[in-house]
Amino acid sequence: MGFRSGGGDKRGKTQHVGRSRHTGSSHHSGTHHHSGTNHHTGSSHHSGTHHHSGAYHHSGAYYHSGSSYHSGSITVSGSSPAIYASGSVLVSGSVRGHELYFIHGASNFNTAAQKFLPMGYNDTETAGGTYTSRFVAPCRGRWLRSHVRTTTAGDTSILKLYKAIDGTANPATLTEAVTVEMDAADTTFDFVSISASYGIHFQKGDAIAWRFDPETQPDLTNFTHVLELYTSYDIP
Repeated sequence: MGFRSGGGDKRGKTQHVGRSRHTGSSHHSGTHHHSGTNHHTGSSHHSGTHHHSGAYHHSGAYYHSGSSYHSGSITVSGSSPAIYASGSVLVSGSVRGHELYFIHGASNFNTAAQKFLPMGYNDTETAGGTYTSRFVAPCRGRWLRSHVRTTTAGDTSILKLYKAIDGTANPATLTEAVTVEMDAADTTFDFVSISASYGIHFQKGDAIAWRFDPETQPDLTNFTHVLELYTSYDIP
């Protein structure tokens, strides 16, 4: 087993077999071969080819320029983003985590009354968020924002997110409401979720829907909802 505490700089080819533990900054230039478990705390900068076989645990920022070959599990924790990659990243297998998901659509919103927006391109609905307005969440997650563009200024407009748990017919539980002054036509306005920075809006299996409440009839309406899905928790 190898232990190192403090900063380290290495140039040229290195090879290590067995367990390795390092605390502090690490700078390496050249080819590096490691077989066994590697624990590292602190920032790591590597330029060149990196071959590693075994479990790799890293706490802190990780910077890598060049090719990296790894066989085994990788655990990285640190400030966001914890991993910086310059160049292409190739993954053989599944990638799980907090993934962005986009829902887009359009409708002829020919009234100033609030309606549920469709899932895709369809007519809007005046009553509850029925089957054409619902999205069934594949895992837990949150609503980050929506981008809305109308051909007529909607003026003071409210976008509301509703959800329905199992056993409930239509989304009727208000999760969040965001108000934006849509004071211009043919202009995209951002409805940014306030609670997205600290909360989860829906769980796996919940049906969610957005209700648009403009002050003035907005007419032709395009929208894109941005969700963050927590796939690492609910999707195997």
